[in-house]
Amino acid sequence: MHGLKFQDPYQIIHLVLAVIIVMILLYSLAYAPGQSSRHPIPSSHEWLFSAGHTPASKGMSRAFSAIVRFDFQQARHFNPFSLKVFAFFFGQLWMRILFCFWYARRPARWMVWADITASLAFFMWSFWDLFGHMYG
Repeated sequence: MHGLKFQDPYQIIHLVLAVIIVMILLYSLAYAPGQSSRHPIPSSHEWLFSAGHTPASKGMSRAFSAIVRFDFQQARHFNPFSLKVFAFFFGQLWMRILFCFWYARRPARWMVWADITASLAFFMWSFWDLFGHMYG
């Protein structure tokens, strides 16, 4: 049985992705959803689009802030695509943890391919509507 030594690149990738996702969740917790002007990262999409066009990702930070506070109705109000996008990040956090431990116990090439396939399918399900609205 192998241990969690984080010497394998696959395990390092899991650790890095998990840390990034935790940082996203902490950012969402740090700012209340109603305080949109206090979010330190402004939307870059607003100045890219012509006047009168609302980008599909508008309100995503506020929606994530509402979701981590279990206010799903307000999250849907801020951005109708937010629940599926948040589900992707939350699900990926757990997938990174689980695959990291499973791979540490029994490293196998099939597990890497299963992880990639499941993650791609999960990504497509989570972002399909958002991308369709943005580019459709």
